[in-house]
Amino acid sequence: MPSGASPRHIFTCPEEWGKEYCGIPLCADGEDQGQLDEMIEEYRSSLEYSWHECMQWVDEEFEIAARQVYAEIGEPDLTPLTAWGIFVEMLPSLKAFFEQSN
Repeated sequence: MPSGASPRHIFTCPEEWGKEYCGIPLCADGEDQGQLDEMIEEYRSSLEYSWHECMQWVDEEFEIAARQVYAEIGEPDLTPLTAWGIFVEMLPSLKAFFEQSN
């Protein structure tokens, strides 16, 4: 983000950004957090896809290729300001990798 913070950090630490936390607790005072945790875990285990599968941005083949190419270019510091330039630098190698594998 332009502020230099991630959306997740602002969400989890709103007071550091002059904001107020407005989350709604899942357990009221006196309720059993352990019981809630068990219910959540039971629900998660019933889902078709794992947390990792749901949260990944790219497939495993692309992630492996991108990590390899990133290492080949010397793993430069990755920040919001440098990300596009790094991607542009990686692009020819990534294109070549996928042209060879097809």
